[in-house]
Amino acid sequence: MTKKIRSLSMRKNYIMLLILMVLLIIVGTVVYQKVTALLNRSMEQSVARQIADLSVMAEERFGRELASLHLAADYLQPYETTEQKKFFDAMRLNSIRLGIAVGILGLEGNIIQGDPLKESDFPRLSMAFRGNDVIDYHPRHGLLFAVPIKDQGNVQCVIYRLYEPSLLPDQFSLSDYNDDNRLLIMERNGHIIVPFKNYDENDEAFFRDQAVIDGYNRIRTNLATKRADAVYVETEQGRKDFLFAADIPHTNCSMVGFIPWEAVAGNITHINNFFVRVSVMVLILFAIVSLSLLIMQSKAEQSEYLVRQKKMAEKANNAKSAFLANISHEIRTPINAIVGMNELIIRESRITSITEYALAIKQASDTLITLINDILDFSRIESGKLDIRENDYHLVTLLRNLYFLTQPRFQKKNLQFDLHIDEALPSVLTGDMVRIQQIVLNLLTNAAKYTAMGHVDLYVNARSSETPDTVILSISVQDTGIGIREEDIPHLFKSFERIGIEENPTIEGTGLGLSISKELATLMHGQISVKSVYTKGSTFTVELPQRVVDKTPVGEFSPLLMEAHGEQAAYTESFTAPDACILVVDDNEINLKTVTHLLKKTGVRIDCCLSGAEALKKISETVYDLIFLDQMMPRMDGIETLHRAKELPNARNVPFIAFTANAIVGIREKLLEEGFSEYISKPIRGRELEHVLLTFLPKEKTRPLLKSRKEEKETQGESCVNKSGPGTEKVVFNPSTGLLYSDGDPALFHELSDLFCTLLPAKQAELEDAFGSNDFSRYRIAVHALKTSALSVGGERLSDMARSLEQACIRHLDRIDGEKAGDEALLYIQNNHEKLMGACQELEGVLRADPEKSGKN
Repeated sequence: MTKKIRSLSMRKNYIMLLILMVLLIIVGTVVYQKVTALLNRSMEQSVARQIADLSVMAEERFGRELASLHLAADYLQPYETTEQKKFFDAMRLNSIRLGIAVGILGLEGNIIQGDPLKESDFPRLSMAFRGNDVIDYHPRHGLLFAVPIKDQGNVQCVIYRLYEPSLLPDQFSLSDYNDDNRLLIMERNGHIIVPFKNYDENDEAFFRDQAVIDGYNRIRTNLATKRADAVYVETEQGRKDFLFAADIPHTNCSMVGFIPWEAVAGNITHINNFFVRVSVMVLILFAIVSLSLLIMQSKAEQSEYLVRQKKMAEKANNAKSAFLANISHEIRTPINAIVGMNELIIRESRITSITEYALAIKQASDTLITLINDILDFSRIESGKLDIRENDYHLVTLLRNLYFLTQPRFQKKNLQFDLHIDEALPSVLTGDMVRIQQIVLNLLTNAAKYTAMGHVDLYVNARSSETPDTVILSISVQDTGIGIREEDIPHLFKSFERIGIEENPTIEGTGLGLSISKELATLMHGQISVKSVYTKGSTFTVELPQRVVDKTPVGEFSPLLMEAHGEQAAYTESFTAPDACILVVDDNEINLKTVTHLLKKTGVRIDCCLSGAEALKKISETVYDLIFLDQMMPRMDGIETLHRAKELPNARNVPFIAFTANAIVGIREKLLEEGFSEYISKPIRGRELEHVLLTFLPKEKTRPLLKSRKEEKETQGESCVNKSGPGTEKVVFNPSTGLLYSDGDPALFHELSDLFCTLLPAKQAELEDAFGSNDFSRYRIAVHALKTSALSVGGERLSDMARSLEQACIRHLDRIDGEKAGDEALLYIQNNHEKLMGACQELEGVLRADPEKSGKN
C-alpha cells in the first residue's frame, strides 16, 4: 500500500514539473518573439534610411551619363559645321568600341547620323523633343539616355546613347556600394534593368518566392508616401532577409534589393539572443534539475536490483561462451582421431563394403567438424577473442583452394560450377586469407545445399578504394537454387536462425554460417549483401578492403594447372620448312634432343646451345627465323639473354619463344611483357611446338604435307601411346609417360633415356654441391631441370619429388608465406635431399636395366 501511495505521489510530482516546464518554455518563446519583432522593425527603418542614401548615388550615376550627353549636345548645337560632325563621328567610334549605340534624331524621329532607333520602342523619348532629359528602358534593346540639342533655346534635334542589356551589369551595377547588399535597378512595372553581378538562377528563384513578392508589394504601396522603404521577410526555404526599394528621381526606375538579416542585425541580435536564451535555459535548467532529483530518487530504489540482474546475465553469458569453447575443443580431439583412423581404413581396405562404411563415416565426420568449427567461431566472436591475422597472400592460391575444396560437392550434385575471374586483379594482397576463404566457402557450401539443379558461379573482381594502395575485393556467389523470400532476408544473418527449414528439413546446419561470415566481414572492415528472387536463385556478395602488395595482374585463371597425363594422340608433323633456320637454347641436353627429334622430319635447320652466352655468340653470327630460349638457366637466365640479344642487329625483328616449367597463373603475361612473343610449357610437346612454328615462321618458308600422309602417320602414332588416367599413383618409371613426351616415337624415347642416364651423375654432383654449400638458388635451378628431364623419360616419382623440392626452395628463398613457412621449407629440403638422390639412383637402375619395363614400385 505504501509503495502504491509513493508511486502516485511521484507521478503527481512528475506531472506538475512537466506542466511548469511547458509553461516556462511557452513564456520564454513569446518573450523572444516579441523582442525579435521590435528589433526587426527598428532594423527596417535603419535599412530604409540607408537605401534612401544609396538611391541618391544611383541617381548620380545616371546623372553622370546625362551630363556627358549634355556636354556633347552643347558642343554640337547648332548641328551644322563639319567640325561638329567630326566630333560626333569620333564620339560614335569610341562608343562602338564599347558596344554602345549613339545617334542623333531629327524632330520627325528620323535618324540624322549614327545608329537608327525606333521611337515606338521607347515611349518616353518624345519628352526629349520637348526639351527634357530622358531615361527609358526596353527589355530587348536596353537602357536609353537622351538629351535635346538646342539652337537659341529651341530643340533642333536629340542625341542619345543606348546600352545593350548585356552591358548594364558592368556599367551600372550598384553591388559595389556594400558587400552585403544585393542591389538592382528595376522599372516600376517590374522589369529588371540592371541586375547585380553574378545574378543567377538562385536569385531568380528568390524573387519568385511568394513571401518576397508580398514584401515588395507592401514596399510599392508605401513608396506612394515615402522616398524609400524596407520590410523583413522569411522565405519558404527558411532564409531571413530585409527587402528594400527606393525610387530614383527623374526616372521611371526604382532601386530594389535585399540584404541578409544577419548582416543588419549584427552584434545587437547576438546580444539579444544571448540574454533571451540564457533566461529560457535557466528556467529550463531549473525544471530539469527538479525532475532529475525526482528521477534519481526513483532509480535509487531500482539500481541495486538492476546491478544484480546485470551481473547474473554477464556471468551466465560468460559461462555459456566458455562452455561452447571448451566443449568444441573437447569434441574436436576425438573427432580428429576418428577422421585419421578412418582415412587409414579408406586407404588400406580392399573390401568394398568396409570402404563404403568408411566413406559414410568420413562424410558424417566432415559435417560434424563443420558444426563444431561454427560453434567455436561463434563463441570466440561473442567473447571478443576472435582475431584477424593479416599476411601477404597470393590471390591465385585463394582461388585455387576455393575451387578444389568445393568442386567435388558440385560434381556430386551434377551442378555446373564456373569461375569468372577479372584478369586485371593484383596477384598479391595483404589480408586474412584463412578468414576470407572461410567466408566464401560458407557461401559456396550454402549455394550447393540449396541448389538442386542448374549452376553456381563465382565472380571475383576489385575496385579502387579511397585509401592509396588498397582495393575493395569483391567476391560474389550466384546460384540457381530455391532463392529466399523477401520477408526472410532480414533474418538471414541472425544467429541460430535457418531460413526455409520447412521446405528443406533434411539440409544440415546450425544456422551460424552466415552470422559468422557477417561478423568476420565486419571485423575485416567489409560487408556482405544479398540479392534473391524466390524460386529463381540468390547472389551473395562480400566486399573486403585489401592492401595491394604486387600489382602484377593474375591473368587468365585456370585451377587445373598440371601437365596432361591423360589420353593424347601421338604427334606427327604436318608441314616441312627446309629453308627455315631456328636456334634452341636450353641448359638441359634432353630438351635439346627432344626438340631436334620432334622437328627432324620437317627439314627445319636447327642450331642448339646450352647457355645464354653461347646463344649470344651464335645470334651475332647467324640470322635465325625463330629462337627458342629457356627461361631458367644458370649464370645468365632466359630473360637476361633475351634483353641482350635484342640489342644485336641480327635479332631485333626475330620472334623469341620461351621454354618454361613454371606453369603458374600470370606467367604468360610476365614473359610477353619482358619481350617474348609466346611461350611453351615443359615438358615440350610436338603439337605445341608445331603450332608455334606455324604461327611465327615466315609463311613463305613452310609447306603443308599431303593429308593422306599425315593421316597415315597419326594412325601409326596412336598405337604407341599407353593411356593412363588421372589419379594414377606415381611410380618409379612409367613407359607410357615417356612415350607421351617422345610423341610415340620409341627410338626417340630410348635415345632420351640413354642421354638421361649419361647426364644424371653430373646433375647429381651439381645438386650435392649446391646442397652442401647451402646455395639454394643454384639448387632450385638444378631440381627445376631435373623435374622436367625426369618426366620426359617416364620418371614420375623423381619428377614429383623434384617439383616439391623446387617449390620448397621458392618458399625458403622468397619468404612468400612468412618467416616461419620459409624455415619449414628449409627443413623439408634438408629432410628430403637424400631421398631425391636415392630416387635418382633408382630411376637410373630401371632405365639401364630395361627402358620398357612396366614401372611397378
